[in-house]
This record gives sequence, C-alpha cells and structure tokens, in this order.
Amino acid sequence: MIKLIEELYYTSRLSKTPFAYSRRAFFFACTKTLGGKYEESLELLKEAREIEKDITGWYVGVRLLHVINFIELGKYEAADRQIEKMGRQLSHKDADNIFRERDLTILKILLKLMKHGYNFKKVLTENMPYFDLLESSDLDVIWNINGYELIIFHEWFRSKAMSRPYDHFAAVEAEKKRFLARQKMMKK
Repeated sequence: MIKLIEELYYTSRLSKTPFAYSRRAFFFACTKTLGGKYEESLELLKEAREIEKDITGWYVGVRLLHVINFIELGKYEAADRQIEKMGRQLSHKDADNIFRERDLTILKILLKLMKHGYNFKKVLTENMPYFDLLESSDLDVIWNINGYELIIFHEWFRSKAMSRPYDHFAAVEAEKKRFLARQKMMKK
C-alpha cells in the first residue's frame, strides 16, 4: 500500500488538480512518518498547502501530522507553534459547527501536553476520560478510517506514554475490534 501511495503521489505531480495532488502528498507524508522519516514527512507537508485551505478536516490532519513529526524529532517549540495554530482555527466562532468533537478533544489533549512539558504519561493518566471518549462508540469522536487521521492519535499517544514505538497495524486492528464490537452491540 505504501508503494501505491508513493506512485500516486509521483504520477499526480503533473496533474492539473492541486487538491488531489496535495492530498496525495499528505498521504505520502503519513507513510514517511510511519516509517520514522519525520524530516521527509515535513518536506512533503510543504506540498500539502492546498488541502490546508479545507478547514473542515484536512487542515486539522495536516496540523496534527506536523505536531506528531515535531514531537518525534524532539522539536517541542515547533510542535507548540503547530498546536497553537490548530487551537486558533478550532476556537473560531463557528468551530462547533465545522469541526468534529474528535478534533476538539485531540486539541484539548495537545494543549495539556504542552502545559505539562510533553510528559505523555502524566497527561494520559490525568486525562483518561478524553482517551475513553476517543475510543468510545460516539459517532462524533470515533476514528474514521476514511478520514485524514491516518496515524491513530490516541493509539500513538498511548505508545508515547508507554515508551514504545507506535505500531500502526496493531492500532488499526484495535480499531477494527472496537468497530466489530459496536456492530455486534447494535444488532442486539
């Protein structure tokens, strides 16, 4: 799949559809982050400018990927700036009508992380209700497989708090199990 995203990115470079190209650059940047190539991901995000204009979702995705990359690189001041940008956009007067509750919850967690000097363990233990919400069956906060959040935020955060590498395949599998459990409960 990573190879397919890379090919789509390179072939769409010449297309006259800037939004599609920008989105593919974003997906390619996500694969670079998953591979631990954070600087390369940040370079690709420079080509995702067009989707940043879409404040209903892609904007949040681009900001979040910037934050993750900067944290992984230990560049906390740069991460702070991205979180603050995200906060300004999400605190817009119509934010409740534009953004999902998931976006706002992630922002709350990131602001607490900044406040506590990037102490993941402390933020996780003191804010479990936020993480429980992100894992709940509430449609406004569940992870959307078709959305911009390719790196599952709450799973990535837990891995940082537990000082272990983020395992994307295990994270997707955990979301799949939650989804199937929700489906089973709905049928009852």
